[in-house]
Amino acid sequence: MITKFFLTALLFTFFSGYVFAQSKFSDTVTFNNNVTLVKDSRIETLENKMTSYSVSIERKPVTISGYRLMVLSSTDRELVMKVRAYLLRTFPDQQVFMYFQSPYIKLKFGSFTSKAEAETYRKQIVAAQLFVGNVYLLPEKIQVSPDKVPVKQK
Repeated sequence: MITKFFLTALLFTFFSGYVFAQSKFSDTVTFNNNVTLVKDSRIETLENKMTSYSVSIERKPVTISGYRLMVLSSTDRELVMKVRAYLLRTFPDQQVFMYFQSPYIKLKFGSFTSKAEAETYRKQIVAAQLFVGNVYLLPEKIQVSPDKVPVKQK
């Protein structure tokens, strides 16, 4: 126990000569020969990272009540993939959600804040006549960017 303490003290004594409290920085400014301001560039880097983090938190998607279209529920994987490809190609600004609920593959489409907007897309999909069946409007919780939240739901 005493030898460990002695060795630790000895190592501390040898290596303490290499430790400096502060080193010279190139960002040193002297005011009126009285005050010296030393600015570490790492602080500015940290500040920029924190600012970008705060901005990303502000733009975090918000969950609200909205609508999705139930486009297809089928056991035919090829048909589902064909319809999915069509939706992605025709409406690149909307999302396509594919769920597997044995034995069916369900295809949902879009994140709409209003029924009118969802109805417009529903009519376009039905008009394409890709499959036999109907497209249903489903009320669901959706994620949208904060700037697209309707005033009544804020």
